[in-house]
Amino acid sequence: MTLNEIVLDAADQLWERVACFGSRVVAQVPEAECVATGDRMMLTRAVANLIDNALKYGPAHSDVHCTLRADGGAWLIAVEDAAVGIAPARRAAAAGAVNAPALRAARGVAYNARFGDGMPPLTAGCPADDACAFLGLRRS
Repeated sequence: MTLNEIVLDAADQLWERVACFGSRVVAQVPEAECVATGDRMMLTRAVANLIDNALKYGPAHSDVHCTLRADGGAWLIAVEDAAVGIAPARRAAAAGAVNAPALRAARGVAYNARFGDGMPPLTAGCPADDACAFLGLRRS
């Protein structure tokens, strides 16, 4: 499966919701195909869920960025909004949410999800005062 299509499909699925919030989803994917092994439907659902959460918990009338990029030997899908991140008192509970059914359902794919500023970012692309969520996937 190509992750490029998954990112674009997930963003496109939410066009009506994006319009309700007066926001915009900015999807950025490389020109080259980014290939991984997994359940396309469940992975698209997981990415769409991250975008939907960014819309729900981020400020209205703002941009949500969904970016696919290489990160060493893996592909990284990052979803970033302009929210303040997870409150310190709630970070432990949020870290437990990584085991959500949509993330567990894809086979042969290694996930590494990180939320807000409560966990070390996978890249320097997420400022500590913004809310981010990441999916890391091994390259096929």
